[in-house]
Amino acid sequence: MQPEPQNIIKIEIKVMGRVNQSDIIGAVFGQTEDVLGETLELRKLQKENKIGRIEVETEYTPEGTTSLITIPSYMDQTHTVIIAAALETIKKIGPCKAEARVKKLENIKEIKLKKLIEHAKKVLEKFMSVSIDSQELVDEVTYAVRQDQVEEYGEEKVPSGPGIETYDDIIFVETVDDLKNLLKYGIKNVIAFEDLSKRDALKELGDKHEVIVLVNRGKEYLVKQLMEFADIDKMAKPDPGKRVNQLISKELYKTIRSAVSAEQLLAASAPVHRAPERKFERREYKPPQKQERVPQRQEYRRPEQRQERAPQRQEYKRPEQRQVSLDPRLSALFKEKLAEVKGKDLACIIDKNLNVLGMIPLDGLVDTIKSLKNVHSIVVDGKISRDLVSIAERIRCRYLIGSESERTSRMVKIITNL
Repeated sequence: MQPEPQNIIKIEIKVMGRVNQSDIIGAVFGQTEDVLGETLELRKLQKENKIGRIEVETEYTPEGTTSLITIPSYMDQTHTVIIAAALETIKKIGPCKAEARVKKLENIKEIKLKKLIEHAKKVLEKFMSVSIDSQELVDEVTYAVRQDQVEEYGEEKVPSGPGIETYDDIIFVETVDDLKNLLKYGIKNVIAFEDLSKRDALKELGDKHEVIVLVNRGKEYLVKQLMEFADIDKMAKPDPGKRVNQLISKELYKTIRSAVSAEQLLAASAPVHRAPERKFERREYKPPQKQERVPQRQEYRRPEQRQERAPQRQEYKRPEQRQVSLDPRLSALFKEKLAEVKGKDLACIIDKNLNVLGMIPLDGLVDTIKSLKNVHSIVVDGKISRDLVSIAERIRCRYLIGSESERTSRMVKIITNL
């Protein structure tokens, strides 16, 4: 049974003329032989079951022929990328010009993982929707039970939470709606003082307990009226734009914790006593008499002439590339590959086992080797560019071989004297 491929290459080829599928497949095998070399030659890879059956989908248009080539690869990502890059070198199919480009490189594990994630999201959404509905049902039942716990305190029947006498601290609120909102979030030590008509019960509670009055902004006058007959300790107000019966649990506890002494409310409204104005006697102003000063003449001294010294310009010397001593085996290999790429605008990529990964066109070399990790050395036809040196440093390539180099490097050994 054929194993599942690790990667899939999709190449799009646009031909300026009408060609058939056999012409396209012939170009795929024929025009990549010189680029890929013996190790990665497509026919050999098919025999070794390293690549699968090459499929071609063809569409004819007035401008020519458009084809999509699909190649399943059983090799790792590095070798797959090299084959894809080699296919982009196809410039002619039959008598017609052609342009090939990599449309997509797909990793089978990544595709399966994406499908798994999408499926897991759908399952999780169904699970969460059931969980959220259930939680909302529980919350609604809990809130309804708490709000039904409104009781009455004393003979005057003041609206209150359950067991109000068992608490050391009591919160006074204005309305029954405010009281129910606090009960909703589990705050039971609450009294609704309403219109302040039940003074005896409110006074009794103020004498026995520590009282915090929680009122909306603009209702501070109610706290002052309470303080006329009851012992009020602290006062709290919600944030601007909020009302007590609209606050949620977190906002309620934050407001209660920020309560201040009720005496500060009285102090803020007390009249300010100003000190009596002091009277000052007006005195006639007499300007001070000026004493005439005789200007003293100072002898002018001519500054000494300075001898101007012309700055000495130092000539910048470009650092030279260090001479690299090579193992005879490496030297022979580099000379051989340098002769193979000479005059062909190609680059030879060699891995750490000193095997040739492939021959890549110079114009696509930098983009191709960005994703490679097993590169030992690169032999180029001509000058070594700045970009190539930078990418070689990034992928930790050891040797760059060419006719000359645009820059030096401390990380890569650059050889230009073979």
